[in-house]
Amino acid sequence: MDMSLMNTWAAIFSALGTVGALLVAMRLLAHERRARQEAEERAIRISADQVSAWFCGVRRFDPNEEDEDLGAETSFDLTVKVKNGGSQPVYDVIVAMAATERSDQSPFDLQIVNPGMTVEGRILHRRHPYGPPSEPDEGSDALFGIPCVSFTDTMGQRWKRDERGRVHKITEHVPPYWERVRQDSADQDAWFAKWSSNPYSR
Repeated sequence: MDMSLMNTWAAIFSALGTVGALLVAMRLLAHERRARQEAEERAIRISADQVSAWFCGVRRFDPNEEDEDLGAETSFDLTVKVKNGGSQPVYDVIVAMAATERSDQSPFDLQIVNPGMTVEGRILHRRHPYGPPSEPDEGSDALFGIPCVSFTDTMGQRWKRDERGRVHKITEHVPPYWERVRQDSADQDAWFAKWSSNPYSR
C-alpha cells in the first residue's frame, strides 16, 4: 500500500478518535454540570423547606351594636411564630392568613429571619360582617390552621409555604420593606376610620 495513503488513513482515524474523545468529554462535562445544578437546587429546596410558620394564640375584638350599625367589622389579633430552621437567612418574610373574599388583614412582615431563629409577631385579621363561617369565630387560643409564609432565599428566589403546608417557588414581586409597611399602615387607618371608636380601646 502506498505510504501516503496509509498516512492519510492514519490521520483520518486519529481525527475521528480526537472528535470522539471531545464529544465524550463534552457529554461528561454537561452531565457533571447538570448534576451540580441539581445538587444546588436540592440544597436550596431543603433550606426553603426549613422555613415554617404557625398560629399560637388569638384575641377577638367584637364591635358593639352601635358600631355594627356603622358597618364595623370583627377583628382578630392572631399571634404567629416564624421559624427559619435552615443554615441561611431568609429575606422579605411575609406571614398572612389564607385570603378570603370577605376579609382583609395586616400581615406579619419582616425584613430578615436569621438561621436558627424563631420570631413571634401578630396578624391583625379583619372580618367583614356576616363573613363565611370558615373564618375564625372564637376568642380562644384555638389554632386556625396553617398561615401562609412567603420569603426570598439568598439566591433571590421567592418561595411560599401555603395554607396546606406545601412549599413552592413563586414569581411574586415584593416591594421594599418600607413601602410594604407604609401601605399596611394606610390600610389600617382606612379600616379604623370606619369605627366610631377604636376597638382596642375597649
